[in-house]
Amino acid sequence: MPPAPLPPLLGSTRRDRVQALLALLLCLWAGFTLLDPDPAADLRALWLAAEAFAQGRTGAVYAADSTVFTMRPPEEWVARLAAGVSAPVYPYLYPPLWVALLAPLTGVLSFDTVTTAAAVLNMAALWLGLLLARRAVAGGGRRQMPPAGWLALGMTLMAATLVGWVALAQAQPQIVVAVLTVLAVERLAAGRDGQAGAVLALAAALKLYPALFALMLLAGGRWRGLGAFLLAGAGLAGLSVLLAGWPLHRLFLGQIALVSDTGFLTALNFNLDALAMQLFPPADAIRVMAVHSGPDPGALDRGWVVAAKGPLWSAASRAAMLAVVLAYAFALRRSRSPALGWAGMMAALALVSPLSWGYHYIAPALFAPALVDRWGAARGGLALAAVFVPVSLPVLPVVKNLGGAIMAVQVAGTAAMALLALVLTVAQFRDGTDRPRGA
Repeated sequence: MPPAPLPPLLGSTRRDRVQALLALLLCLWAGFTLLDPDPAADLRALWLAAEAFAQGRTGAVYAADSTVFTMRPPEEWVARLAAGVSAPVYPYLYPPLWVALLAPLTGVLSFDTVTTAAAVLNMAALWLGLLLARRAVAGGGRRQMPPAGWLALGMTLMAATLVGWVALAQAQPQIVVAVLTVLAVERLAAGRDGQAGAVLALAAALKLYPALFALMLLAGGRWRGLGAFLLAGAGLAGLSVLLAGWPLHRLFLGQIALVSDTGFLTALNFNLDALAMQLFPPADAIRVMAVHSGPDPGALDRGWVVAAKGPLWSAASRAAMLAVVLAYAFALRRSRSPALGWAGMMAALALVSPLSWGYHYIAPALFAPALVDRWGAARGGLALAAVFVPVSLPVLPVVKNLGGAIMAVQVAGTAAMALLALVLTVAQFRDGTDRPRGA
């Protein structure tokens, strides 16, 4: 049976469309004038890696960690920035394809120009992601709040919480990854499986973890989508090797394996690995100090804790990631409108993944306004408050002071994101249209 037609992206009435476009203009204005992603350390890592690639210094693209992932950048970067920039410096962890594509621009554009463009584009991407999420959950003819209401609620969640604000402030490429995964879910809801698979492949070419979502296509018998994912993924991988060379890919894969085998703890890591490190501190844990170019009186107070996981812990983490995706894949394989189930899966996967920051929950959070549609303003609003108030910027100072030696923000954030996964999953399976097998 073909899926039910989805509503227009900008709404069904002229008023809806005008309001949605006005919201876009407001987002673009905010990105250009209000949002100041300085020092944009996450985006700067991409820029410095591309700059090194453009100059033939391929040894300075990825960090040289060999035993545990320390989140310290190549030493060349710090020396290069010390003369004129005072900023935290983080390593580059994305595939080589993107440094190869960005490298030519490092000679003609300034980093300030790139950060301004990224701020505007990220705001526009979140606007688009919210509308795509609204469209994806519209299956079954359910009544929805107007696009303007969904946008207002969603952008508030993005701008006022650690889920979205850190990514916006750092000009994080993760925003693009999140919107691509939402686009893939929307394409599936529209019955465009081939397009969904190709979009998932593009998301996986930016961050590897969306490749796991192909299991959802496999379990659901979405063969066209799976085929498109494999073809597009093979094409992007081939292009990456062609442009950047295999040695650089070997370095990249080595760093990714190291990330997977490292326990990593900061206040903003909302995942079970970091929580376990707080509750059961590893004996071999070490504190790594933040790297900062130029003078910064507060730099010595910033850092993180890392530890080698060991074979058993690493294997358990990988098994948990696989189990989460497979559990949702089989529960949703016959669903006619699985969008909220996908969102719950993405949140649950981030919980058991290594090095999940608050912004790894952007994609499921874009679906969160649906809770108000499904459960009403009172119950849905209460669910949203329970999830997002603990990680909101106004409440952050209070939460920081609660833990003493424990990083209370990390505990609160992990609990809040676990609740996000739960409420999205409950909304999928308790509305009378979908129930997991055996429920």
